[in-house]
Amino acid sequence: FLLRITKQCCCLREQPIMRRSFVVAFRLLNRFRPTAIETHWSHIEAVAVAKQHRVKDEEQQRLKAAGGSTQEKENNRFTLLLPPPNVTGSLHLGHALTLTLQDALARYNRMCGKDVTWLPGADHAGIATQTVVERRLMKIGVQRNDIGREAFVDEVWRWKEEKGDEIVKQMKRMGATLHWDKMMFTMDEQFQRATNTAFVRLFDEGVISRDLRMINWSTTLQSAISDIEVDKIEVTKRRSISIPQYSRHITVGQMYYIQFNAADPQLEGLVVATTRPETLPGDVAVAVHPNDDRYKHLHGKRLLHPLLGVEVPVVTDDEFVDMSVGTGAVKITPAHDENDYNISLKHSLPIVEVIASDGRMSSDCPYEPVRSLHRFAAREEIINQLKNTHALVDVKDHAMTIPICSRSGDVIEPRLSPQWFVDMKPMAKRAIDDYNNNTLSFFPSSYGDSFVRWLENIRPWCISRQLWWGHRVPAYKCSFRGDTKWIAAVDDVEAEEKGHSVFNLSFSEGVCHSDLEIARDEDVLDTWFTSALYPLAAAGWPDKFNPALYPSSVLETGHDILFFWVARMVMMCAHFTGTLPFSDVVLHAMVRDGKGRKMSKSLGNVIDPLDVVDGVSIDELLEKLENGNLPEKELKTATTNTLKEYPDGIPSCGVDALRFSLMSYAVQGRNINLSIEKVIADKAFGNKLWNVCGYIQSKQGLGIASSSSSRPTPTMGMNKWIIHKLNECAKDVNKSFQGYHFGGVAQSLHSFWLNSFCDVYLEWTKEVLPRSTQLHTLTSSLLSLSSDESAQSQPQTLCLDFTTEEQTETLNTMLFVAQQGLCLLAPVTPHIAQEMHTLIDTETHAEMSDEEKLLLFKEYPQYSDENSYDSVCESFDFAYEIVNVIRSCPFVQMYRGPQELKPFVSIRFNGNNNNTLSRETFEQNFIGLILSLCNVGGVVVEGDERDALTYTSMTQNNSSNSS
Repeated sequence: FLLRITKQCCCLREQPIMRRSFVVAFRLLNRFRPTAIETHWSHIEAVAVAKQHRVKDEEQQRLKAAGGSTQEKENNRFTLLLPPPNVTGSLHLGHALTLTLQDALARYNRMCGKDVTWLPGADHAGIATQTVVERRLMKIGVQRNDIGREAFVDEVWRWKEEKGDEIVKQMKRMGATLHWDKMMFTMDEQFQRATNTAFVRLFDEGVISRDLRMINWSTTLQSAISDIEVDKIEVTKRRSISIPQYSRHITVGQMYYIQFNAADPQLEGLVVATTRPETLPGDVAVAVHPNDDRYKHLHGKRLLHPLLGVEVPVVTDDEFVDMSVGTGAVKITPAHDENDYNISLKHSLPIVEVIASDGRMSSDCPYEPVRSLHRFAAREEIINQLKNTHALVDVKDHAMTIPICSRSGDVIEPRLSPQWFVDMKPMAKRAIDDYNNNTLSFFPSSYGDSFVRWLENIRPWCISRQLWWGHRVPAYKCSFRGDTKWIAAVDDVEAEEKGHSVFNLSFSEGVCHSDLEIARDEDVLDTWFTSALYPLAAAGWPDKFNPALYPSSVLETGHDILFFWVARMVMMCAHFTGTLPFSDVVLHAMVRDGKGRKMSKSLGNVIDPLDVVDGVSIDELLEKLENGNLPEKELKTATTNTLKEYPDGIPSCGVDALRFSLMSYAVQGRNINLSIEKVIADKAFGNKLWNVCGYIQSKQGLGIASSSSSRPTPTMGMNKWIIHKLNECAKDVNKSFQGYHFGGVAQSLHSFWLNSFCDVYLEWTKEVLPRSTQLHTLTSSLLSLSSDESAQSQPQTLCLDFTTEEQTETLNTMLFVAQQGLCLLAPVTPHIAQEMHTLIDTETHAEMSDEEKLLLFKEYPQYSDENSYDSVCESFDFAYEIVNVIRSCPFVQMYRGPQELKPFVSIRFNGNNNNTLSRETFEQNFIGLILSLCNVGGVVVEGDERDALTYTSMTQNNSSNSS
């Protein structure tokens, strides 16, 4: 059939109307296939955006070479940084949300005439990446210590190349219009230079220092972590939890009461309360409050250690001892508690480390029976020993906070360790001032208060990590004849020069003093230290700083990294440049599954965006889990949950449906519980738009002159009304984009297209425009074109109630509104909007290249007073109330009989409606509305001292006996 049509059309190349008609017929025979549309247009967009960036970069270089000013260009720029996803694996739906919102912002501003630069990147993710690669090696029986640091780092780089390509592929498939030529990686040479320079400057300023402090130690990772990498689990009573690398559950939420007898048998001892009996071997004293009358008889006395039998002193402290907690007596373990450490400094107490870095009791632990035991196995052994000696007085439920490593899930071990720290207080003060002076804004605004509260209580930031993957700390330990000093240098050459200088030694490059030893620190920097410099490094700092890329126009990211990343960027970037890296911070909620649970690989609810876009079978989902790095126990749980949630896999929904769903969910201040059913529903919305395209095409080329290139001048009420609704939609969408109300953007677009354009206006046009179906008339005409006479014949039209001028006006209005509405939709669902825009106006696009057709560079519709028809809308609202009254009539609702017996509706005007809607206006503008939206055969209009008139649908026999 199609071949026959094609043959008939080959001779019609000089007849544009018929050529367009063939395209229409061919398109209508195809159902909505989003994948083909998205693949086609995303490739064309990528080429066009890359070309635009090349032209822009060449223009800037010419201006610089000629000494010209780029200020005008900079004033019109819109710069955006994509939060760099970790290079540990594929993207998840949280990344897809960020991509969608940022891409919508980039497209919107590009269509508003801004010079848009959106920079992509990937983060080296020190802890996460090292952990993943270690697990990968362990599957083949290899430990990182077996191959050494250099070989392990090479293995990580291989992993990065493999996963980095996968991430870029995912982002491109999502339609992201990024500046791919400027792709960054936080371990690139530029970031190495920025990281080392920042560290050295802060060290020289005294902001960075190496100190012995109590830090958060992850025994699983064998590394220090910062305060905000510690999750806190609140428990109110006894419960069991599991931790990695320990086969048994551990008990938390208990207070243990332990008897300490007085060394002097004439004195009464005391009972201490502790939640960590495993640290008992490290106790060196007991502290009481100086005003606690219960223990004044023990001031300056000594107690017998219940486990070791040695004497320990009683000390007083009014700062760290709370008389109301426990028994008011606190055992002091300086090596494993920050408050205890501070007390030990006051009273010159010894420091005894009893828990080693691997979470086992140290080989030097004073209590020999627990040496080398896991710390929680040692807890059980110590409790049993205390029971045997009757020193364990009681065990009670106790409300407490359990510190958990957010990276490994292990219980944090407080540990005294020399580390590198950044004094954040001076930077925090400036950031607070910027916020209070309104130079820094948060959306939603409530996050601003959280931002200030965290900064007001900020502590020194521990930035050193005991890892192999990451930026080596650019600090060097210099030793000269027994004297040791630390220096910071950007490279080894500068380190040699500074090493000689610090000891007043003469220096010749490449020649080191025989007694001077210089060794670089083995530790790496916290990933977030480099990430805090991300806007600066992206702009070429410190060497080739490009002011066109700094500061960014806005930062859009998840609220969960407000303190990890956003606050630190604000502080660090402003410290080095005196300028904030961005003025607006937009924070979206975390994406959770349909049940409100956090996305977690161990739960099996982490979804690859491309699995939603392209569809995936249940077997493929399970295979992905098998090929992942989950431990066996977590793999079993994930498999069970995946089979339960997606027994039939995930159907293909397309990029645009996923984007629209994510935009719809992005309501400020709300959690995002994403269900696949919602995405499927939004695919149906796209299918409805596709059907709209088919309907519009069916009304073109039927002998009515049409033009979509310019705004029509409507005279009919419904045409004025739809232009007014389009105008209001443009107003709302622009306002929502400018206020970062992404959910409002999607809601306005959905309401306009579905409620106004499809459900009302298009239904009304069916009463105005020709009834013959386009596909039938086109194919009939095409197949009968055997002579010039038949080629000139046109399909018969049945529009008996409307003039040709009214039909032309309606068709042109429909085309204009559809195309403008698609422009409004383009930043959110770019591919279907582009395809429909191209198909609807084939004449305009006939001589254009694909790049020239792109909505990406069209002007974004704006609100205009010229398109406002408030009075018509008031009349429409009243008329629509009449529609709802008619629809609510039971007989109208339930009628399923023949067309010729449909009920008629009688409407009487009594002249007392305060001119809300006159009979004349109603008859001129809204009869078709009732006939198209209500299940009636006709409308009888009476009143206003005029004869009654009966109006029927074009398909209704006017002589029928309906009643």
